[in-house]
Amino acid sequence: MDERKQGVDTISSLIALVFDTSISILILQARIMLLLNRLAGSWLSKYVEFLEGEAGKPVRERVKVE
Repeated sequence: MDERKQGVDTISSLIALVFDTSISILILQARIMLLLNRLAGSWLSKYVEFLEGEAGKPVRERVKVE
């Protein structure tokens, strides 16, 4: 009976370890996605500002026709 309880405890601890590892990986993935979203958002906002600035210029100035 004691060996069976020890086996169940081992299985329970393995299951807990797998769940803990899975949760840790999910949290890490979420942090990475947040970082990438911040970087992409920052880049996109700068690009949109650039495009808005370019759109405000006359066509001759944009293509540099003299």
